[in-house]
Amino acid sequence: AVSRNTDPLESAVVSFGTVQGGTANNVIPETVEMTGTVRSFRHEVRDALHRRISEIASSTAAALGCGAEVNIRRDLPAVINDGASYACCIRAASMEAGEDKIITAAPSMGGEDFALFQELIPGCMFWLGVGNEAIGAVYPWHSPRFIADESALPVGAATLARAAYIAAGG
Repeated sequence: AVSRNTDPLESAVVSFGTVQGGTANNVIPETVEMTGTVRSFRHEVRDALHRRISEIASSTAAALGCGAEVNIRRDLPAVINDGASYACCIRAASMEAGEDKIITAAPSMGGEDFALFQELIPGCMFWLGVGNEAIGAVYPWHSPRFIADESALPVGAATLARAAYIAAGG
């Protein structure tokens, strides 16, 4: 339904990660609960997807002689870096880590609390490279086996300090 209800030039993801219902394989459950996430880069797209999820749930339930209750918790907004803040961070990272160490990441649909700060003030979120095959730091952040190469932390701290200095006019 996402692909048929979203402009193909817009990014949008709807994922239902859990479906809970019933306790026996031969008994129709009284209720079923589904949970998931809705992500997009623009509020308007996210709001349209929320409306469409409600419409689909209600019409599907009605067609089956059931009811649907849809509770949508507003997900985190997208992290969209402010242009001036981004330029400041790039300059700071170039000075602290070296221009050859900067990798501009592709846009990500992942959720991040930092977006809530950006709703209040302009900002720039960046990732610090803490992977290192030599010490086994090869697993992603949410893996139980994640470890960070802590030797990168001083570079991250210096980059943040330098960015603050630059932003203050230095």
